[in-house]
Amino acid sequence: MAVIILVVVLTSVAAHNSLRRRDVDNADHWVMGIFFFDRSDSRFFVPKRFGFGWTPNFAHPASWLVLALPLVIALIATLRR
Repeated sequence: MAVIILVVVLTSVAAHNSLRRRDVDNADHWVMGIFFFDRSDSRFFVPKRFGFGWTPNFAHPASWLVLALPLVIALIATLRR
């Protein structure tokens, strides 16, 4: 899991160098105004639309893996009891 996170972070940092802020501000890429979804954007993390911080690009397959992995681990831990 640490390797996956490291790869995702490094790819995001590399993509950050070519940050396309206008794409992030485009309302067409925001689902319900809070979830960023853009298949043409290869970044895993994008700047939040409002405020500070980053949000995952839910069109990136790794975002679903990173979100689901802790849930799977918790489910396995619960079922093993």
